[in-house]
Amino acid sequence: MKQLLLLPALALGLSACAGSTPPLAAPTINVSGTWVATLAPGATFPQQVFRFTLTQRGHVLSGQAEIVPDPAGAAPPYTYDAFGQVSGIVSGDRFNFTARGTGDYAGSITLSGTVVGNKLTGTWVGFGGQGWSDTGSFSAIPQD
Repeated sequence: MKQLLLLPALALGLSACAGSTPPLAAPTINVSGTWVATLAPGATFPQQVFRFTLTQRGHVLSGQAEIVPDPAGAAPPYTYDAFGQVSGIVSGDRFNFTARGTGDYAGSITLSGTVVGNKLTGTWVGFGGQGWSDTGSFSAIPQD
């Protein structure tokens, strides 16, 4: 009976090792700073403007996100509302971070991409507190 219990435990241990995440590559970019990001509209999510204040320490990203409440017809300088905390990683020349909204902005936005020139570019995925989800592209410029 003891042999039968040992086999499933051994199989579970091996499967856990097989599914491990590969190590992160040394960062070759630094995305610390304040970025104004325009998220292109998705199928259900309209164009949106965010401001991300990011701090990069090695692989780790942290910071704050703010959102323009109604970007339709708005022009810089924008007025922002607090959105939520940002957390993420940098690996090689790629970044991935998630902003988790609170209150009226319950949900999350994840941005993945790289630095091209002096811009962040890539794709976003969003999930709303009311059950919607969407995806699209984005571009972010440093705030002056």
